[in-house]
Amino acid sequence: MRRMMRWAARLYPAAWRARYGDELDVLLDDAGPRWADVFDILRGALTMQVATLNFWKIAAAFAIAGAMTAGAWSLTQSDRYVSSAVLRISDPSAGVTRMQAWLHMQALQQEVLSRHSLSNIIQEQKLYDKERSHEPLEDIVQTMRVRDLLVKPMSGGEFTVTFANQDRAAAQATVRAVVAAFAEANVAHGKLNLEVVRPASLPDVSSVPDRPRVIFSGLMAGLLVGAVVGALYTIARGRKQWSLRLIAAFAVAGMAIGLTIAMSIPDRFVSMAVLRTSETDKFGAALRTALSDASIDDVIMKYELYPAERRSMPIAQVIGKMRNTAIQVRIVELPADTQARAFTVAFAYTDRYKAQMVTQELVARISGTVRAEVLDPPSMPMAPSSPNRLQIGAFGLFAGTLLGLAASRLRRPPLATA
Repeated sequence: MRRMMRWAARLYPAAWRARYGDELDVLLDDAGPRWADVFDILRGALTMQVATLNFWKIAAAFAIAGAMTAGAWSLTQSDRYVSSAVLRISDPSAGVTRMQAWLHMQALQQEVLSRHSLSNIIQEQKLYDKERSHEPLEDIVQTMRVRDLLVKPMSGGEFTVTFANQDRAAAQATVRAVVAAFAEANVAHGKLNLEVVRPASLPDVSSVPDRPRVIFSGLMAGLLVGAVVGALYTIARGRKQWSLRLIAAFAVAGMAIGLTIAMSIPDRFVSMAVLRTSETDKFGAALRTALSDASIDDVIMKYELYPAERRSMPIAQVIGKMRNTAIQVRIVELPADTQARAFTVAFAYTDRYKAQMVTQELVARISGTVRAEVLDPPSMPMAPSSPNRLQIGAFGLFAGTLLGLAASRLRRPPLATA
């Protein structure tokens, strides 16, 4: 009890302890240890600390609180082990292009990540036992697809398959099952080889959550918030070390810079169409033809796309930029009992009219070689999808305010004149 009382006494401000610490130690030696005395000392220390608050105490308190909150949150998250495997798509007779590997992987991924395929893997591997007792299987499949299972393309026709689970053996077994599903889908889909470069790993330590990183993020977030709160507190108390003009100038400059950067980024409009077809194999071939170098080159020239890029870089790079950053083709989930597949075809460009026209052109080139029903024609985007100028301006304002606080705190006072 006495040790706890002495620990509580250390919470008093350093200046107070330097002046009255010896007297308090004598008083603690003579007093009988009681819980009421411990609470009285704690209350007195907190009252004294609040009365002597300053910028650094507030910033440090928020930083510690942020780190503790983040650490406590990370402890509530279960350890999860991540197993991974590396696969490679290759052609036994000739070199496979990057586009062919990407398209083939997309076709395999649509098959393996379908609701039917993942439902079988969940049931075979006995995953999500608790969730399956009170949640629909469709929701669990979506959770697995979005949160736990990741298929990521790499260079040279390779791609990784990773899965996170609380049981490291279950994580490895699930990755093996997914790799087997890719192999089965590859046999059904065509002419390219699928090679297992690195089999499913057995993780030794948990990778999720990354507690040191979470705690550091909480520490930095608390420090930033504490800096703002501490500055506002000292300003409200009438301290002279802060310059409101300097802080306001930095804040306005930060917002102006943010808005300038935001305005320099061109608008991007996205037009989207939805197709449905029962000829999924032919659809893949039609998609490869529509996204071939010759087809995209023709579309670029026909609609005069990327004039600045065509003046400054080879056409092959412009084609790659359009295919990899502007065109998106994704599968749409349909009821399991239907034989058809639905796909979205989207194109993003700085001109909304050209975005719609190019999407129409891509849909026409795809549906020209395969029977596909247009469920939703190419849309006319009314507002840009990016950039978010309000968010960029707000970030500039916040960053400018923090810089203004630092500059105001570190500025030197003017020299007194004789």
